[in-house]
Amino acid sequence: MTNKIELISGFTTSFVLSREIKADNIEEGFWLSPALDGRMDFPAVAGEHAYMAISDTDQPSTKITNALVFLMEQGYVKTTQIDSSVTPVSGMKLAAGTAGKLIEFVSGTHDYYVAIVDHADGDYTYIKIV
Repeated sequence: MTNKIELISGFTTSFVLSREIKADNIEEGFWLSPALDGRMDFPAVAGEHAYMAISDTDQPSTKITNALVFLMEQGYVKTTQIDSSVTPVSGMKLAAGTAGKLIEFVSGTHDYYVAIVDHADGDYTYIKIV
């Protein structure tokens, strides 16, 4: 893995999905949603349900080319994949933005939030995936 994310706790390998991707410029820790064609892509609408990519390279163990591994369970993660418009504070709810990074969840505007900020240390934001 790169230094964009680190899976800290609360994870097992039993809920990991390898899925073909549509977008070309995916980074580890980006949040993607299922597109209409069944592949994963940046969310079409900010705040829709999304999954975090835990890799940024094609997975050689899958028969589908151009596939990434996505996290599908709750856990604790440190990440740099927060949109630059966000100043994360403890307790802030985060939604998946249309560029794959986390944005501040706005009730009534966004349908889903995917994480809650535990704390930020200046380099990383520590989040609880919900």
